[in-house]
Amino acid sequence: MSRKDSTPVILSRRQRKRRSRGGGVVPPFKAPARRRVARYFFGSVARTALWATPLTFLLTACGLPSVPFLWPPENPGLEGVANQAILTFQHNPNNDIDDFLGYDIWYKFYLTTSAGEDLVRSDESAIDATPRSPGTGRLAQRGFRRAVALYRNPDGSLVSYDDRRVHIDLGPIGNRFTLELDLRQPFQRDPDPAPEDAEIVVTRVDTETVISGLRRRHTTTSITDPGSADDGYPTFWNQNRIETGQHDIYNSDLVPTESDTNELKIVLYALAVGIDRTDGTFRPFYSEPLRLEEAIIEFDIGS
Repeated sequence: MSRKDSTPVILSRRQRKRRSRGGGVVPPFKAPARRRVARYFFGSVARTALWATPLTFLLTACGLPSVPFLWPPENPGLEGVANQAILTFQHNPNNDIDDFLGYDIWYKFYLTTSAGEDLVRSDESAIDATPRSPGTGRLAQRGFRRAVALYRNPDGSLVSYDDRRVHIDLGPIGNRFTLELDLRQPFQRDPDPAPEDAEIVVTRVDTETVISGLRRRHTTTSITDPGSADDGYPTFWNQNRIETGQHDIYNSDLVPTESDTNELKIVLYALAVGIDRTDGTFRPFYSEPLRLEEAIIEFDIGS
């Protein structure tokens, strides 16, 4: 038999009966090609399933670690202009999971010069380079600092301060909504706070709820009275508290002077924050950072 005719011969029931009765040579019957292919295919699937099932069980039983994942916030926007800015972004409803806590805000100052603009673009390229990296590593490497969040009661009194707490404390929520960061100059607000009290106010728009007020992280040491204008964490508009060598002042030219610098560009990133319960350590984990729109901090040097 030639290689060409090596296909297995299959006799029908009638043909086998005729052959057993001496009915002579019966032309062989070959299964149609579709049937042969189907038998081969389903046979292969069955063999694969028998092999894969114990392997799947083995991998599951071994307890291979899962990788926690959060979606980044969405749709950054700007209301107003850069020096009268209200920055916005939206909660990602895919983070409707028990491990989701809320969002953190990181920031960095820049000079409003061509050199400052070059650094802005360089940082953006490094942080947003593909493959995108979740977490705060790239932000810290490029000199960004985690803002300080102070929480207040409706009457304005300071809630117990906890720097481990997420800046925008939400928990799992399954619908999309907008969050605002008010970076308007103090005199543009109503009521208008003094520069040493003017925080970046974070508001949930749909419920009109003020969540927190953000301040600078000028030092890595602990602060006894975080809300104090003189000894606590400084606000972004308090030019008297900006000094060379502080944790977020990497260039002496960033210090406001009457003859030179009376404004700074600020860039902020928002990240989703969760708590990893898989290994019992309850460590925080993060989404990819979302770059918000740029804003300008102006100083009243003559005051």
